[in-house]
Amino acid sequence: MKKYILYLIGLFFILDISNAQKPDIYQLSGFVKSELQEGLPFVHIIIKNKRRGTISDFQGFFSLVVEKNDTLIFSSIGYKKTSFYVGDTVSYHDYFITKILESDTITLNEMVIFPWNTYEQFKEAFLKLDAPKDDIDRAIKNFALIEEQLKKYPADSDPSLNYKYFMQQTYNQLYYTGQLPPNNLLNPIAWAQFFSALRNGDFKRKEK
Repeated sequence: MKKYILYLIGLFFILDISNAQKPDIYQLSGFVKSELQEGLPFVHIIIKNKRRGTISDFQGFFSLVVEKNDTLIFSSIGYKKTSFYVGDTVSYHDYFITKILESDTITLNEMVIFPWNTYEQFKEAFLKLDAPKDDIDRAIKNFALIEEQLKKYPADSDPSLNYKYFMQQTYNQLYYTGQLPPNNLLNPIAWAQFFSALRNGDFKRKEK
């Protein structure tokens, strides 16, 4: 009987030691997804009140080391901020979650911007416009413009240029998520440069 009691006491002692040595640090991993269950890349994941964090990869996966009672802040352009609390009841060393971010779309009132201060300026610029007379004339001018651009900027195949173009397209897609991209047709500076080029004859075909 004494041996049985000593065995139980030793067992309880071992369990107490194992609970006392239970680690407070966990490997938290998971996916950040949109409301459409699509992985969200480049989501900022910051531990509140600590100078540590990470970002999600192209598929929305992330992984970082956290402690008990930590609060994680998830933020991304075009989505509402959300948080996740690591409670003190976590019992697994490797913890996995899936976080859904809601879209944060802001609709602005329509604003129409013209490159002219008055109607008279618009009328004068419109009358000076050398518009093509027919489709053939328009096609000739377009080909002349393309030919001139190819002479100034040769478009040889280059891996680095392709990479930069792909990264720029990816950046633009992420930057304008949840909003309309800018329209250069309403850009007054672009219109001013366009009419200046017309007056200077930059679009006219040069005779060899």
